[in-house]
Amino acid sequence: MYWIAGLPYFCLTLVLKASRIEDYYDPAIRLIHIIKQIGTRILRGRSLRSVIFVFKKQYNRKILLILLMRAYFIPTMIIQVYGNLYTAVNITKRNYDDYAILSLLFFISAMLWLMDTINASLAYVIESRWIENRPRSIDMTVSGWLVCLSCYAPLNMLTGTFFPWAPSVATDNQGDLVMGSVNLLYGLKIAEVLMLSAHIYTDVSLGPAVANITLRKLQTRGFYGIIRHPGTTLKLCYFLLSAIFFKAFWQFEFIFGYLAWSAIYILRALTEERHLKHDATYRDYMEKVKYRFIPYVF
Repeated sequence: MYWIAGLPYFCLTLVLKASRIEDYYDPAIRLIHIIKQIGTRILRGRSLRSVIFVFKKQYNRKILLILLMRAYFIPTMIIQVYGNLYTAVNITKRNYDDYAILSLLFFISAMLWLMDTINASLAYVIESRWIENRPRSIDMTVSGWLVCLSCYAPLNMLTGTFFPWAPSVATDNQGDLVMGSVNLLYGLKIAEVLMLSAHIYTDVSLGPAVANITLRKLQTRGFYGIIRHPGTTLKLCYFLLSAIFFKAFWQFEFIFGYLAWSAIYILRALTEERHLKHDATYRDYMEKVKYRFIPYVF
């Protein structure tokens, strides 16, 4: 199969997309280089310390971290795809009585989340210089990884035990709202769909370059031309909107949980930016787009 499709693709890429920089970021080439360094040291009878030193070189650690990142996020994202697909299918089987529009709104929300996770999955599964989504760098700090992974399974289960997840209070029962009105439920779901659509747009606008912990391709248009982290702002607004109109939210544990999760997501953006600003193009972007989360405020 490789000789039929892989080798011609590899040859065409080297000819039509030749780039010393891209070759440097090519994970296959970097991995071969690491194996070569180890093999050379072993054949020359070098000490074990000399072999271990190969893994201490920063550019070698970067490629190993990139492989580790993909090994973690590929199954994580695919599991989310199946979960969102199950939710979307299950919604079509639920009985909303006469609330046909409400059923449609729940279905649209599920499909939007499905679209987002499919796009993210493709970003991790497929990397190519043709679509400019190869990692150019990766966060090398423990704090950056911990803050990010605390939002994903299985670590998010531990995070959730300390900080209750506020959107979990949301139901499709109008009686659970602060005002038991079906019109409020309609308005809430419409507002959620609009907010979620804006959030998904920011992610999908990155195409297959969207990813955690890594720098791939900068997006400077749309919402990214207004603030540097629109995904964080829109996601936190969506989480608040989906919970704030329910009676159960107005308890200390859920209010505190929302604030704590907001702090985590803001820390994710800040640690990400700490890593990204090592790149000259991102520093130029920071000069053009001054604000991180709220235009003219923050």
